[in-house]
Amino acid sequence: MRGKAIACYLLLGGLLGIGLGPTSVALLTDQVFRNGAMLGYSLVIVAVPAALLGLWLCASGLSPYADTVARLRAAPE
Repeated sequence: MRGKAIACYLLLGGLLGIGLGPTSVALLTDQVFRNGAMLGYSLVIVAVPAALLGLWLCASGLSPYADTVARLRAAPE
C-alpha cells in the first residue's frame, strides 16, 4: 500500500511539475508580458507561489504526522 501511495505521489508530482511549471512560465511570458526578455519575472511569479504552496502543504502535514508518531510510540509492541 505504501508503494502504491508513493507511486501516485511521484506520478502526480511529476505530471504537475513537468506539465504545468514550464507551460505556465511560457504562457505568462507570451500572453501577459509579451516580451521574451521578461522571462525572469515569469519564473519568479510562478516559482514563488508554488514554493509557498509547497511550504504550506508540508506545514499542514506536521501536526497529523506528530500525532501519528505519538500514537505509535504509546502503543504496546
